[in-house]
Amino acid sequence: EGISGIDDPRQIWGDQKGFQKSRSLITKEVNAVVRGLKAGGATEVRVVDDHMSGGPSPRNIIREKLEKSAKLYQGPDFWERLNEALDGSLAAAVLLGYHAMADDKEGFLTHTIHPFNIARIEINGKTVGETALAALKLAEHGIPVIMVTGDQALVREALELLPGIETVQVKTSLNRRTTKCLPPAEARKLIEKVAKRAISKIDQLKPLSI
Repeated sequence: EGISGIDDPRQIWGDQKGFQKSRSLITKEVNAVVRGLKAGGATEVRVVDDHMSGGPSPRNIIREKLEKSAKLYQGPDFWERLNEALDGSLAAAVLLGYHAMADDKEGFLTHTIHPFNIARIEINGKTVGETALAALKLAEHGIPVIMVTGDQALVREALELLPGIETVQVKTSLNRRTTKCLPPAEARKLIEKVAKRAISKIDQLKPLSI
């Protein structure tokens, strides 16, 4: 939902026209992050394919076109592949292509877990989205989030939750179904540049706590 070039709801579903183009767009943005992190000094990069619409087999990221230095985690169960990738050796995380929480009227394809914007999750009385849920899961392993990418609604949500992180706004949304993307090549250039800079914030940012 938060990848530049994806501006039609049909593009995120594996059985819909446009999904193959989306796979290429996603993979290229992942590669931009990998290159940026490596340029910033990362010695190892792990990529978890965490979008669920790729069908029972996760086929969002094109393995053959992924940067060779990155290790990709794909499998039929999201939580299994996430748990396999996470351990205490990881210094930081980037949340790429995320979307704002359910009920946000400005974000593109906003929802929390359930794809049709009907689920709301609260923690201690505060409504949270998937950015918070991911950050809390990472925090179980002592991993801070240093960077997020998505539309302006997602960036706003992430900065309120995680002050000081690096962000890249790759699209501007009017509502759940209408968004205007940066040219994908321009977005990828920005992502690579900011990912390199984000590495320098590892010691400044702490894992999210409740």
